[in-house]
Amino acid sequence: MAAGGSELQRKLVHIAAGLPAFAVPFLGLHLSLLLAAILILGNAFVLPWLLPGLWREGEREGRFKSGIVLYPTAVFVVLLLFHQRVEIGAAVWAILAFGDGAAGLFGRGAQRSLPWNPKKTWAGLAAYVLLGGPAAYVVLVLSGVPWHLAAWAAGVAVVGSALLESQAQKLDDNVLVPPLTGLLCLGCLDSRSWEPEPAVAGVGLLLNVTLAVVGLKVGALDKSGAWAGVILGTLVYACLDWAGFAVMAAFVVLGVGASKLGYRVKAARGLAQEKGGRRGARHAIANAGVASIAACFAASTGNDLYVVAFLGAFASATADTLSSEIGQLLNGKSYLVTDFREVPPGTDGGVSWAGSLAGLGGAAAIGLLAWAVGLTTVPGAIVVVAAGVLGNLADSFLGATLERAGHLDNEGVNFLATLAGALAAVGLS
Repeated sequence: MAAGGSELQRKLVHIAAGLPAFAVPFLGLHLSLLLAAILILGNAFVLPWLLPGLWREGEREGRFKSGIVLYPTAVFVVLLLFHQRVEIGAAVWAILAFGDGAAGLFGRGAQRSLPWNPKKTWAGLAAYVLLGGPAAYVVLVLSGVPWHLAAWAAGVAVVGSALLESQAQKLDDNVLVPPLTGLLCLGCLDSRSWEPEPAVAGVGLLLNVTLAVVGLKVGALDKSGAWAGVILGTLVYACLDWAGFAVMAAFVVLGVGASKLGYRVKAARGLAQEKGGRRGARHAIANAGVASIAACFAASTGNDLYVVAFLGAFASATADTLSSEIGQLLNGKSYLVTDFREVPPGTDGGVSWAGSLAGLGGAAAIGLLAWAVGLTTVPGAIVVVAAGVLGNLADSFLGATLERAGHLDNEGVNFLATLAGALAAVGLS
């Protein structure tokens, strides 16, 4: 079979494997897990015999690393992760099947590429949203979710999922996209009626525009970073008022200060922040994206755990930035976090005593500020500090493994590290 025909066949099978998602609301958790397990085994051992043209080059030898097997495995994992909310697993399954499958079908051969990933197209992104969203909506309604809440959850989850899937990462989409899509869906399903106060949002917008202009003038931001900062900062201010924005501003000031500190020395060693220390949109989203989403869900659900997640994410981002910048400046001995082998300063996954202490100081600064502005208690501030340290450790581990292997870039590692910090803060609370 021709390569184009086999790829078309692969996508059609991918979509067909999503049809059982509509049965999940009626089957329940255990039967759905059994069904996903059957798909894993069937895709691994039966499909190679029935449809030999379905496999790409090299996939037969490493079949359990192929997308054909990782796809139902991701469904199984998401059903387990959200075992108390089976409708979330069903919605993610539907998005994976119909959204990702449609993106492959309609994106093939399209001319207009995405500006952030030339290998993906606008047609594929649109197909992901337009087919995955309605599929998730139907599954949620069948699960008993009110239609308006189902529309909100399906819409946000599929757009977030499509944007995550479109990122230029070498790691298989089935590893990270499904659980993150599930978290978005969970936050939306727990939402209640909430409207931001126009006056508060207006103050936030004015303040963030002012700070963006200052950031451009002093060389802390480029144009894309300024736009991203205005959007994310205004969102945080509208959701968590001045207290939440104060935490975000502290991260920015500490991060910029650490980057500028000894910049010429770090530049001479080839370790300085690129573009003269100016942050772009990708950097802003990688470090503040998780916290901004948590702030939105904190306001829309009224659940204080999302505030905790917000603080944990920023504690992790601050700890990582300070440990990297100060550790590289002091140029002490660094050790790879996975095997403690000595490595040159600035090596992905390398840690040093100076950098670790700086990271602890950054996490402590966020925890102390959060307590001072009334976002948490003293025990809560301790949790935030611990979450920041754990998120920083996760950053080092991901750098030593996935980033060194070329599966993730620095922004991808930062995003996952802030997510780890957010989840650690919730888990420790």
